[in-house]
Amino acid sequence: MMDGSIGKILIVDDEVELKNILVEALTRQGYEATGFTAGEDALAALRGQEFDVLLTDLMMPGIDGRADAGDEHAPSASGKCAAPRSGSNS
Repeated sequence: MMDGSIGKILIVDDEVELKNILVEALTRQGYEATGFTAGEDALAALRGQEFDVLLTDLMMPGIDGRADAGDEHAPSASGKCAAPRSGSNS
């Protein structure tokens, strides 16, 4: 974790604008936020780094948020949070 951050968050959303907004907002709040638009890239990051929270879109092309959150090869996120897709009522 970089000096001064209050936690490390991995954000995954195929909507680039939403991913960027989340990364910027969380960074301003003092978190070390890293964002990806592809589930495959997020899994690679999870395998190589430790994160406190995974914030992911559930429905994405390719590997989606359900796969990211449940991947047994990605145990380094100590907390996991799945975000429903925009417009979802679930």
